[in-house]
Amino acid sequence: MPDGASEYGMDCGATDLLAEHGAQPSTKNGNRDRDADHCEEWYDGEGEGEDNEDMEEEFREADDEEDVIGSGPQPSEPASPAAGANTVPRGGPGKVRSTIAKWLYTDYKDMCERLKNEMRRNISGKPNCYDGGQFIINPPAPIFEASRRYQLSPQIFQRPRYFVWLPHLFHRIPCPSCKLAGRTRKDGGAVMLCLLSWPRMPRRVTDIEANIFIIGQRYYCGDERCRRTYQSWSKAILDAIPQSLAAHFTYSLTFCSGLTDRLVALLRSCFQRGMGPSPFVEMIRTFHIR
Repeated sequence: MPDGASEYGMDCGATDLLAEHGAQPSTKNGNRDRDADHCEEWYDGEGEGEDNEDMEEEFREADDEEDVIGSGPQPSEPASPAAGANTVPRGGPGKVRSTIAKWLYTDYKDMCERLKNEMRRNISGKPNCYDGGQFIINPPAPIFEASRRYQLSPQIFQRPRYFVWLPHLFHRIPCPSCKLAGRTRKDGGAVMLCLLSWPRMPRRVTDIEANIFIIGQRYYCGDERCRRTYQSWSKAILDAIPQSLAAHFTYSLTFCSGLTDRLVALLRSCFQRGMGPSPFVEMIRTFHIR
């Protein structure tokens, strides 16, 4: 298994979110991501009271907006994780959030570059998956990649599945903050968001049989009175775009991770019929590693 696969591998997502307490995730388009650094969060509480506080932290509502940028946009490539680093302190005292696995960072960076080249090359200005009518980019079956390699490696069996969420390619996005404050351009039109950069990390969500990693965009408001930035998957953005488009974002995000809507529906149905959290976690784990 590649470096860091135990953190972001196919069998780890369900255990992180569906812990022994049976806490339910937020509903669709409820709690959203605060910034691009969100991966999973590991807790070190030892007592039952501390565990309950940790679960509240996991499923608490997060701020949709990022920091206000200063003199203007500052695009940048995804930041590479420090060599040998496994964790970075985030989330307050006693909370440690793991960094992105190196193999996943490399694959994510390559995918961002691929999408950028496709949008530059295609007449439509959209990536190939959009031209093909899909939001999902599925990895190739290992048998095809293995036939082209002399030396096999674990990486070919751990290719991530991506959900590409670029709503600005379908509809111009008004700035949620300016719209709420009643700010307009000099000509009276709505203040629109502009592209800033790719997020530093993908957003991981757990599905029934695998993990899915969301690739989005960061946007910024060019109005000098605002200068706020947003993630393409934040609740403020999903509320600002047409509902016919937002309906395709079928994920329930929490502060640290997320679940697909169909996994949430399965979780609710199992809990209503007497299945506890631990058996449900083991069932999903079995689907992931079978």
